[in-house]
Amino acid sequence: MAMGMKTNFLAALMISATTAYADIAGSFIQLHRGKADRTVNEWREDFQQIKALGGDMVIVQWTAEQPVLYFDPSRGGRMRSPEAAMDEPVPLSRGAADRLRGMEEVYPVVERILVAAEEEGMSVILGLQHHPEYWDQIKGRQKVIRDFFRVRMARNEGLQRALLEAFGDRAAWTGYYIPDELDDYTWRAQDMSELVRTYVHSMASILRGNDPERSIAISAFFRGRTDPDHVATNFMDILAGSGIDYVLLQDGVGVGDPPLPFVHLYYEAFTRKWTPEMAGERGALPEMWCVIETFKQTSGSDEPFVAVPAPAERLRGQVQVAQAYFPRLILFTYGNYLRPDLGAEARQAFEAIADVSKP
Repeated sequence: MAMGMKTNFLAALMISATTAYADIAGSFIQLHRGKADRTVNEWREDFQQIKALGGDMVIVQWTAEQPVLYFDPSRGGRMRSPEAAMDEPVPLSRGAADRLRGMEEVYPVVERILVAAEEEGMSVILGLQHHPEYWDQIKGRQKVIRDFFRVRMARNEGLQRALLEAFGDRAAWTGYYIPDELDDYTWRAQDMSELVRTYVHSMASILRGNDPERSIAISAFFRGRTDPDHVATNFMDILAGSGIDYVLLQDGVGVGDPPLPFVHLYYEAFTRKWTPEMAGERGALPEMWCVIETFKQTSGSDEPFVAVPAPAERLRGQVQVAQAYFPRLILFTYGNYLRPDLGAEARQAFEAIADVSKP
């Protein structure tokens, strides 16, 4: 590391120690079939630990990924038995099947999460549909991407309507999360920026039109390949006036790009540029939160993703630097990398977060 960069990073840590104002706000939850039979009590225990770190919310990254639906619309969001484990998928009702075509497996996971959240006084943001080919699709020609986005909007509106029918009266459900992440490279060119801008604005308009009260969030990330000021300007062009309430900026440290000593340069760029004055007539800007990547990737770039809990000292540094720049910090994720019963590394990572958070 160059001496100047090391000095700047240490200065950022010193600033965070005297001006920190952000607490751990909560954690992402990443669903898969392996979590289909988790009980309300198990979710409650997770939420108690997240609260111990200062959190008051969770973000369910997605509630559907074809062919799996992680809630049961046929039950109207109410479980016959909150603690019931489901060994077999439940068939969809006819109306829900029309709206959620292709969803052949149904597990009432969201129901249990909401029950646990209500009991613990936590709020829940529900993600829309995960598309496993998103990153491949957005590498195509603009017409291919545009058509892909049109299908995404239609599918997600159908999913939103099913969620509203099932959980519309649940006070713990406070917002939506669009699981189509923005990156620093794909949308650099003006025509590509306008393409994704149209999609994000349209998706937010649809969600808001059907549900005016709940918030809308989306994630974005950067890599060291892109100048910090350019990243901030590009994301502003896409998100200003979009109707998105929160943009969740991933710190990238879990994948080592950028390394921790460089992330403050991006935070500082957003601090300078992410203002109403800079946005001007483009419209209101979403509030920016920071996502703390609590893992260390161990797989290669061309291999299936594998990660372990991050080293404790690195986690302390991530949180301390981010605290000086953002109003809320979101963990990715407690359940995968911080739950103490996962082993010694996860327990040490949890304790590191606890050391620098302010419950």
